[in-house]
Amino acid sequence: MLIFAEGPAITSMVIVALLAATITFVMRRVAAKWIESRKMELQREAHADHRRAEESFSSQFSRMEVRLHDFSRDVEGRIQTRLAILDQLVLDADREIARLQDLLKRQNSNPVTGQPLVQNGPDIRIGRPAFPDCGL
Repeated sequence: MLIFAEGPAITSMVIVALLAATITFVMRRVAAKWIESRKMELQREAHADHRRAEESFSSQFSRMEVRLHDFSRDVEGRIQTRLAILDQLVLDADREIARLQDLLKRQNSNPVTGQPLVQNGPDIRIGRPAFPDCGL
């Protein structure tokens, strides 16, 4: 009965204990909400960073694709130029061959009869001496 004899002091202690428990409960809730909001903020930042990285990769990929197409056009232009030069060289070579063949025909033909003077053949004959007088 001694406990009840000091009634106002116990009541004050109960009130203080309840107040401390309430403050602790409220502080824990506030801390939990703050931690939760911080986690959400970090997730948003991570998501934003990821999105920026994807956009950066996408833009970099697009730039590389444009560079690849430019390089492709450049190479194709160079190849076309070389092919045109090669075609021109082949045509010039064909004209030169025809001119030389015509010149050869004119040199080997008899101006009176138009018949060839010399038959086309090998310049070296095997089995016969080149100079029979000298024994070579």
